[in-house]
Amino acid sequence: IHRFQDHTADVIDLSWSHTNFLLSASVDTTVRLYHHSKPGCLHLFKHADIVASVSFHPKDDRHFISGGIDKKLRLWDITDGRVKEWAQAPDVITAARFTPDGKYAVAGLFHGQ
Repeated sequence: IHRFQDHTADVIDLSWSHTNFLLSASVDTTVRLYHHSKPGCLHLFKHADIVASVSFHPKDDRHFISGGIDKKLRLWDITDGRVKEWAQAPDVITAARFTPDGKYAVAGLFHGQ
Protein backbone atom coordinates (compact mmCIF):
# COMPACT_ATOMS: atom_id res chain seq x y z
CA ILE A 1 0.00 0.00 0.00
CA HIS A 2 1.26 3.44 -0.93
CA ARG A 3 -0.24 6.38 0.91
CA PHE A 4 -0.33 9.91 -0.53
CA GLN A 5 -1.10 12.55 2.07
CA ASP A 6 -0.82 15.87 0.23
CA HIS A 7 -4.50 16.91 0.23
CA THR A 8 -5.71 19.04 3.12
CA ALA A 9 -9.35 17.86 2.95
CA ASP A 10 -11.38 14.85 1.77
CA VAL A 11 -10.65 13.25 -1.59
CA ILE A 12 -13.91 12.61 -3.45
CA ASP A 13 -12.84 11.22 -6.83
CA LEU A 14 -9.92 9.36 -8.42
CA SER A 15 -8.85 8.51 -11.95
CA TRP A 16 -6.08 6.14 -13.14
CA SER A 17 -4.40 6.62 -16.50
CA HIS A 18 -3.37 3.77 -18.76
CA THR A 19 0.28 4.63 -17.88
CA ASN A 20 -0.29 4.35 -14.12
CA PHE A 21 -0.65 8.01 -13.21
CA LEU A 22 -3.30 8.90 -10.64
CA LEU A 23 -5.45 12.03 -10.37
CA SER A 24 -7.28 12.88 -7.14
CA ALA A 25 -10.04 15.48 -6.78
CA SER A 26 -10.64 17.05 -3.40
CA VAL A 27 -12.75 19.27 -1.22
CA ASP A 28 -9.55 21.32 -0.76
CA THR A 29 -10.24 22.79 -4.26
CA THR A 30 -7.39 20.97 -5.97
CA VAL A 31 -6.67 18.11 -8.32
CA ARG A 32 -3.33 16.43 -7.70
CA LEU A 33 -1.27 14.25 -10.01
CA TYR A 34 0.65 11.26 -8.68
CA HIS A 35 2.59 8.27 -9.97
CA HIS A 36 2.86 5.12 -7.88
CA SER A 37 6.65 5.13 -8.26
CA LYS A 38 7.08 8.65 -6.80
CA PRO A 39 6.75 9.62 -3.13
CA GLY A 40 4.52 12.69 -3.49
CA CYS A 41 2.45 14.99 -5.64
CA LEU A 42 3.88 15.67 -9.11
CA HIS A 43 1.60 18.60 -9.90
CA LEU A 44 -1.24 20.55 -8.31
CA PHE A 45 -4.12 21.93 -10.38
CA LYS A 46 -5.92 24.70 -8.48
CA HIS A 47 -9.67 25.32 -8.87
CA ALA A 48 -11.98 28.06 -7.64
CA ASP A 49 -14.07 25.71 -5.49
CA ILE A 50 -14.54 22.05 -4.48
CA VAL A 51 -13.66 19.57 -7.25
CA ALA A 52 -16.21 16.75 -7.37
CA SER A 53 -15.01 14.80 -10.39
CA VAL A 54 -11.87 14.10 -12.39
CA SER A 55 -11.19 11.84 -15.37
CA PHE A 56 -8.14 11.09 -17.50
CA HIS A 57 -8.56 11.17 -21.26
CA PRO A 58 -8.81 7.49 -22.28
CA LYS A 59 -6.36 7.75 -25.20
CA ASP A 60 -4.06 10.64 -24.27
CA ASP A 61 -3.13 10.85 -20.61
CA ARG A 62 -1.61 14.29 -21.08
CA HIS A 63 -5.19 15.56 -20.71
CA PHE A 64 -7.96 15.28 -18.15
CA ILE A 65 -11.29 16.86 -17.31
CA SER A 66 -12.50 18.16 -13.98
CA GLY A 67 -15.75 19.55 -12.67
CA GLY A 68 -17.28 20.67 -9.42
CA ILE A 69 -19.06 23.29 -7.37
CA ASP A 70 -18.09 26.21 -9.62
CA LYS A 71 -20.15 24.67 -12.47
CA LYS A 72 -17.22 24.62 -14.92
CA LEU A 73 -16.14 21.57 -16.89
CA ARG A 74 -12.45 22.06 -17.61
CA LEU A 75 -10.14 20.27 -20.05
CA TRP A 76 -6.59 20.43 -18.69
CA ASP A 77 -3.23 19.90 -20.36
CA ILE A 78 -0.92 18.23 -17.85
CA THR A 79 2.25 19.15 -19.76
CA ASP A 80 1.80 22.88 -19.13
CA GLY A 81 -0.66 22.74 -16.22
CA ARG A 82 -3.22 24.94 -17.96
CA VAL A 83 -6.87 24.77 -18.88
CA LYS A 84 -7.20 24.26 -22.65
CA GLU A 85 -10.99 24.56 -22.86
CA TRP A 86 -13.89 24.95 -20.49
CA ALA A 87 -17.67 24.98 -20.56
CA GLN A 88 -20.11 26.55 -18.12
CA ALA A 89 -22.80 24.18 -16.83
CA PRO A 90 -26.20 25.36 -15.52
CA ASP A 91 -25.65 23.65 -12.15
CA VAL A 92 -23.00 22.02 -9.95
CA ILE A 93 -21.06 19.25 -11.71
CA THR A 94 -21.17 16.01 -9.71
CA ALA A 95 -19.65 13.63 -12.27
CA ALA A 96 -17.56 13.98 -15.44
CA ARG A 97 -16.22 11.37 -17.85
CA PHE A 98 -14.93 11.01 -21.38
CA THR A 99 -16.59 8.71 -23.88
CA PRO A 100 -14.48 5.56 -24.46
CA ASP A 101 -13.04 6.96 -27.72
CA GLY A 102 -12.16 10.26 -26.00
CA LYS A 103 -14.00 12.39 -28.57
CA TYR A 104 -16.58 13.75 -26.11
CA ALA A 105 -16.89 14.58 -22.45
CA VAL A 106 -20.11 14.27 -20.44
CA ALA A 107 -21.07 15.76 -17.09
CA GLY A 108 -23.70 14.86 -14.54
CA LEU A 109 -25.21 17.76 -12.64
CA PHE A 110 -26.85 18.39 -9.29
CA HIS A 111 -30.65 17.93 -9.23
CA GLY A 112 -30.50 15.01 -11.69
CA GLN A 113 -29.46 16.91 -14.80
